Amino acid sequence: MATGESKTAGPLHIVAIAGARASGKTSIATALAKAFGYEVRAFGDEVRRQASARGVAADRQSLRELGARLIAEWGLDEFCRRVLVDATSVTLVEGVRHLEAVSALRKIGPVTLVFIKTSQSARAARLADRLTEDLSLEAEQHSTEVEVPRLELLADLVVDGDAIEPAVLTIARHIETVLQSPR
Repeated sequence: MATGESKTAGPLHIVAIAGARASGKTSIATALAKAFGYEVRAFGDEVRRQASARGVAADRQSLRELGARLIAEWGLDEFCRRVLVDATSVTLVEGVRHLEAVSALRKIGPVTLVFIKTSQSARAARLADRLTEDLSLEAEQHSTEVEVPRLELLADLVVDGDAIEPAVLTIARHIETVLQSPR
């Protein structure tokens, strides 16, 4: 299949992409979408949409607080449904950080959980490039980050986030295998 040609015909299949901050989740999801025509959704995008609609500041702390309020207000199942509204075929959900989010996604459709495991040195370099990121250990202990390592244990596939292109190809092959297997 040629680069950019869509492989998305068929029923919804959710590919949940998890990993620590600066592990390469967004880069990998973007590359998969560009190369294979997959749709990308992100939990953060829904929070940012709601922040804009509600007049909430778009800084990391305000968005974290709003995300927690939205889940308390709507429930995690509804939050995930809103993220995936109108999604069809293979849809990448970038930014999964909680075990309960994986469970909520599984209520919507079949899920493949991909964990991006990236070295501390690669993550540190990426975080240093983000002038607005909190580089402190305290940021790693925030409630939105503490469950991330446990997601690796549940993952259907763990890829090395230090090298984006090989990770993208590994994930694409895995998705293709999953889609071709009988359900």
